[in-house]
Amino acid sequence: MRHRQQADCSSDDSNESDIESRFDSEDEESDLDTNPTDIDTDVEGDNRADISWLLDEDKNHPPEYYLNQEDEFDESEYMDEDYSDNSCLLLDFIEERFFQYCKYTCKDPERTMKDISLCVINAFFDWLLNQRRGKGGRRVRGVRSANTLGTYWKVFRLVHERATGEKIRGEINRKIHRILRKLVKKHKLTKGKREKTAMYVEDLVEYLQTNLTTMKKRYTHGRHRIQLALFCQLAEFTCEFTKQFLDVKDANKFPLPEIIFDPSLILSLHVFLLGLIFADRAFAAPNLTSAGQLSRLDIRPGYQQLELLLKPSMLDVPVFRKSVRTGYGYEILSHEPLSYATLLSLMKAVGVIAGFLQPTRPYCLRYGAGNEFNQSGAYHNMMLQHVNIDTFIKHYLPRRVTADIDPNRPQNLTREQSQSVDKHHRLRQLLAQRARWNRRFKGAATKQPRYGSLSSDIVNLRQRLRAALLKKLRDQWDVENPMNEVELQLSGLKFNDNPGTKVQVVDEMPLMQKRLVETVMTMPGTTVEEEFRWRNAAIDAVAAYCDFQEGGAVAMPRGRPPTQAKGACPQLVAVDAEKQALNAAMLLVFTEERPTICFVYLGEASLPFEKRVYSFASPGDLTKHFKRKHLSNIRGGDWIGCKVCRMSLEHKMHLQNHAARIHGTVS
Repeated sequence: MRHRQQADCSSDDSNESDIESRFDSEDEESDLDTNPTDIDTDVEGDNRADISWLLDEDKNHPPEYYLNQEDEFDESEYMDEDYSDNSCLLLDFIEERFFQYCKYTCKDPERTMKDISLCVINAFFDWLLNQRRGKGGRRVRGVRSANTLGTYWKVFRLVHERATGEKIRGEINRKIHRILRKLVKKHKLTKGKREKTAMYVEDLVEYLQTNLTTMKKRYTHGRHRIQLALFCQLAEFTCEFTKQFLDVKDANKFPLPEIIFDPSLILSLHVFLLGLIFADRAFAAPNLTSAGQLSRLDIRPGYQQLELLLKPSMLDVPVFRKSVRTGYGYEILSHEPLSYATLLSLMKAVGVIAGFLQPTRPYCLRYGAGNEFNQSGAYHNMMLQHVNIDTFIKHYLPRRVTADIDPNRPQNLTREQSQSVDKHHRLRQLLAQRARWNRRFKGAATKQPRYGSLSSDIVNLRQRLRAALLKKLRDQWDVENPMNEVELQLSGLKFNDNPGTKVQVVDEMPLMQKRLVETVMTMPGTTVEEEFRWRNAAIDAVAAYCDFQEGGAVAMPRGRPPTQAKGACPQLVAVDAEKQALNAAMLLVFTEERPTICFVYLGEASLPFEKRVYSFASPGDLTKHFKRKHLSNIRGGDWIGCKVCRMSLEHKMHLQNHAARIHGTVS
């Protein structure tokens, strides 16, 4: 590094070098002869942007400007602790619960918080542990763990300090542990810690295969299936990605591993990431739109790399984005990131289908990746963003060696088991009450004020009873299945040593999903050219699937099998046969007086074939569907039109009029 010219100004402040050192680059060597206030005019072009603020004209304001800042400075804005968003939510939750308790006991919350005592704390937490209703009267699971109660007490201390400006007296802190132990025993809270199950590469392969091939889980949009796969790959191989997704950390850069001649592309980060980039058309080069074009690019002689830049407009667009329901199905929002709650629910659902006995969470991948780097010392701490190894041992070291998988464990209730919950005495009472209302008001029961809440109580009670029944069946399976396995093996049963790993592509898969599975999970070629063709086909399949609407779970009528569209065979998989079925459905929505096929879904080419030609049980069911799925989801500014007729419509009433006059769908 060249010596910089000395500037005229100097400083005797001993802290100056420490403060300025925060802005030093880690790649630069220290220079004892360099003054931190000097400017190096011999700068490479790539570094000009970093020091451009130093080369600007002087921006000194008059003394009055800074004196006004001193006078107008509000210290109250900086008195509170700077908590993360999740911590603030927890603080607000405990504070709101305390206000509810004071309202329930007819006390002044501010005065009670200021004069806090052991008797108030004991009564408040006893009341809190008894609560089974949350916002809007919704049922909550309640506190089940002693660790959760301890966390709530720590948060309550911060709430008290935030409200009063003083900490809780030391004598209360010393005696509170007896009260907490008494409450744990009274409410029968569990004392064990949650298992930290680690997912390793072998588990991840099984998980990702299930995610790509399952028909038991229907995403709202195909992009979510791809996003979940990419998230799991990044979380497993970069180790810190899960923490980056869950919270803001200093970023480390990781090269994406290249997979050549691997038996499958299920772990290929390049395939899924490039597929998402091509789906978003994010490359700055306007003609770079497919993987085949990418493989034809080369590095110019004398250069070390060829940068593939993204559009400036895409730099702030999240890779993992949420979907929203519209009047024509689901679409991916352009700037709304996927929430952690949605990601967690998707991971758990796929884990159940794959047969994992423990819940699959994002942190399972972090536990596994961190355990793999456990032997790397300081590099391990840098990867996990920890100060020392103690944090990993206390909070991250898995308490279970690996995840357990049982693909035969009950995943869902059968139709008979699901209907058996209607025999529950409380549910029978609610059903009888709703039947009396229907007989009394004769078609006008839905207009009664309490009818909606009654129906909601029935639905919620059914869900709780079914969840309890499924948990009971799983617990029973966990006890009986190992004993049955032992007895079968003692009786002479032999297992197949090579069960095979070929993934079955079922006929019920949509063509887009078949293409995705076949390109990603087939065996590679024997030459480099075949390898590149295979990878290009997989990338294009991933990009195409990101524009595919799966439509979410399909509600089936209870007690009878789903009906098929007229003229459509359930075994149709060939393209020509699908075209014939679509043409037949297209004719019906124009010729029948009251058809049973939704013309909106029929015109949406990105939906699955079976959803487009689905025939409802009656025209009345189609009317309910049209109101609930389409009319109610039209928002201001949305495009309104009929893709079957290839025309735009002015507003919602125009769509309703068009649906009734042209397609026989009244609303």
